[in-house]
Amino acid sequence: MKWLAGASEWQPRLKMHEVAELVKAATGYSLSVHTSAIHQAGRGLWMQGKAEVGAVVAFMPGVTYTKEQYRQIPGYPRIDMENGTLAARFDGSIVDSKPWGEGLGQSVPWPVCERNTAETRLKLLEGRNPFALGQFANHPGPEDKANVMLAPVDFPSLPEEEQWIRAYVPCLSHAFWESADKGADAAEQVADDVQAAVDQASSDGQATVAALNGSPISCLALVALRDLKDEELLLNYRLNL
Repeated sequence: MKWLAGASEWQPRLKMHEVAELVKAATGYSLSVHTSAIHQAGRGLWMQGKAEVGAVVAFMPGVTYTKEQYRQIPGYPRIDMENGTLAARFDGSIVDSKPWGEGLGQSVPWPVCERNTAETRLKLLEGRNPFALGQFANHPGPEDKANVMLAPVDFPSLPEEEQWIRAYVPCLSHAFWESADKGADAAEQVADDVQAAVDQASSDGQATVAALNGSPISCLALVALRDLKDEELLLNYRLNL
């Protein structure tokens, strides 16, 4: 990605399908969302290619809430009434994939903050992660068995030379999301922090990436339970406690 002088947002160098093709060449597999083989399940998550047992094959993207932030989850306390994209980690954190949607990486980075120029600069997580589709995995049908399971993943703070990777980690902490989503004082504080990073940025904007790289990021991954090849990914949601 590249920060263009005078531009108000990040300019992606590669389109989503180009990123997916490069990833498949490196890993041997890619993901897509289309009609599920499970009766009346709607769409499902499919793998093209091969993956070995234990491989990370997808991520649950979105906003991560700690136990202390449960009351901030939309719809609390009936948080699952209108949201089927919640997934829990064993440490009690919950990832809400609803804000991510289907990924906006082709043209609009995520999170979408359009109220002012400062918030526009927060459009950093581009949605171009071709593995950020875990929320589309279905529960197995009566005759099927799960072939993936959830596993917690914590992305550490990155050294300066690797901070460009942050744009491909498809999760935000609720603390950052809340600041970016609010106006007035909270938004101004985040804007000030990001602006300070931009002022110190090199031509490719690495310092702006650092504004989102202050602490480890809690995510969820889908891990293969067996060798996989050209098949639908199925997750036992009853084990997601």
